Amino acid sequence: MFSAFFYQKGENMQLIEITKNEKGEQLVSARELHSFLESKQDFTTWIKNRIEKYDFVENEDFTLHKFMEGKNWKHDYILKTDIAKEISMVEGNEKGKVARKYFISCEKQLKELSIPSYQVTDPIARAKAWIQEQKEKQELEYKIKENIPKIEFYEVVTGSDDTFDLGTVAKVINKKGYGRNKLFEFLRENKILMQNNQPYQKYIDIGYFRMIESKITKPAGDTCTNIKTVVFQKGVDYITKLLNKNV
Repeated sequence: MFSAFFYQKGENMQLIEITKNEKGEQLVSARELHSFLESKQDFTTWIKNRIEKYDFVENEDFTLHKFMEGKNWKHDYILKTDIAKEISMVEGNEKGKVARKYFISCEKQLKELSIPSYQVTDPIARAKAWIQEQKEKQELEYKIKENIPKIEFYEVVTGSDDTFDLGTVAKVINKKGYGRNKLFEFLRENKILMQNNQPYQKYIDIGYFRMIESKITKPAGDTCTNIKTVVFQKGVDYITKLLNKNV
């Protein structure tokens, strides 16, 4: 837990408990913030309204936490302090102003406590820090080299004016577990493709998809029409962002 105190009118107060995760990010309980702000709305309505209104993203801006209270399950939303600060600011009362200043003070205090490795006075500690930095640098360089073929393939695709089938797009995106069929399913679930795997008209109009119609002659001599869904480079970029956001 990160112990933070807010100085106001000569008083030393810990207004709202702030914790830190393994990444060093400061976190706040939405329930505790709701209580401090003295909102007149019930907690669930209050937090869901703010998440929806301000487009907060789960696992990016907050995480959902379930816990038992007595015999009942309850929910809490663990917020990053940036989000808690924004919620405090829009609350529109004096408590909101105090909470916002408090979070700013905590962020400043945390920065003052962070000491870069080159400022460590102990030569052994400084050497260990340098070794760790070099190790991380080497690991990063290795990952870059390992991914060069994927990067070059992506640049060839996205730098082209051509279109690509969903199988090729799945290879470009390279999302674990999302091959051609799974990608079709994902796009149908997100209302981008219809049940027949053809895109909705609006995605054709904005240049993400194109329909290619071809004639196929069967051995018996009958001719049928085949319609294939292909994706422009803008569509590849859009699908990639959508996957990263939802998966």
